Amino acid sequence: MGRRGRGDLRHLLIQGAQAVLRAGAQTTLGQWGWKLFARKGHRHIAVAAVARKLLVQVWHVLSDHPPQALETSKSVTLKLHKLAVTLGKSLRVQLGLPAQLKPCLLELQKRFLQPSAT
Repeated sequence: MGRRGRGDLRHLLIQGAQAVLRAGAQTTLGQWGWKLFARKGHRHIAVAAVARKLLVQVWHVLSDHPPQALETSKSVTLKLHKLAVTLGKSLRVQLGLPAQLKPCLLELQKRFLQPSAT
């Protein structure tokens, strides 16, 4: 990531990348950043690379292109399972989701993991 362009946006992207690396192994992007840091030996290189990946994702969103997944479907499925358990049976029904856990998880996967046709 060079020094051209808007400095304020560059600073925000760098801060976001540092936050991703602080989160560590909680995200796929954080894992990727730490592997790069281990390989290259310089934290600044890893931060700049993660910031660039964040910038590419923002560009895809603003350009109405489908962004590449930052997280694997396995990690998203795990998060959806935790969400379904945390919601509880009564709140799942109130939200229009199936009361049982397995059908609820399948419905959430259908909603969040399937690419939208818009």
